[in-house]
Amino acid sequence: MRNYILSAAVLATAMVAAPAHALLIDDFNDGMDLVSMVAPGPSNTAAATAVGGSRTLEILSGMTTSLQTLIPPGVLAHGQVADTGSSMVTWDANGAGLGGGAGVDLTSAGMSNGIRLEVISIDVGNVNLTIGVDSAAGSSSLALNMLSVGTESFFFTNFIGTADFTAATAVTLTIEATSSTGDIVLDLIDTIDVPPPVVSEPAVLALMGVGIVGLAVARRRA
Repeated sequence: MRNYILSAAVLATAMVAAPAHALLIDDFNDGMDLVSMVAPGPSNTAAATAVGGSRTLEILSGMTTSLQTLIPPGVLAHGQVADTGSSMVTWDANGAGLGGGAGVDLTSAGMSNGIRLEVISIDVGNVNLTIGVDSAAGSSSLALNMLSVGTESFFFTNFIGTADFTAATAVTLTIEATSSTGDIVLDLIDTIDVPPPVVSEPAVLALMGVGIVGLAVARRRA
């Protein structure tokens, strides 16, 4: 009986455990920068906490679009004033390619299966994101809509394309504001071991019950 209960308890713990951090892409705690249509970039800034040692900011469209890293508090902020617009962040070691051009392993040798974003604030429904991954094998992307405040995690298997996630030469984040209030503030982007869907407490108790019943049946047969 002890073994059955222990097995069920271990399973329940695994279902609710917090995801483990694998590879930090950027926490925006280093390398303050600002781009706008006055100076749209691309602008590369050294950042010790960013993968590849730097990040590149660029305005893609919009007359009132701005993109900046604010330190403190250590965030990435995209803002709109009077129109729609888009911006991009690129992590590629300032054009040299991550990992000296050979790429970095976003999966951290199997420790990670997805990407996590921490959203501090967002104009829900008016901001779309696209995460891109480039490698020698090709490129992949994931379009994200209807994000909300909080932690958002996405499996690598949800990306569309042919990128080799074990040898990524560049990671990009494109921000598209679909209204003049399309603002977003991000605190973190990293790779993690995305947990499976959380199972409710009744379901966990049911699993434990199955184990106990199984033990009872085994004892009767013995």
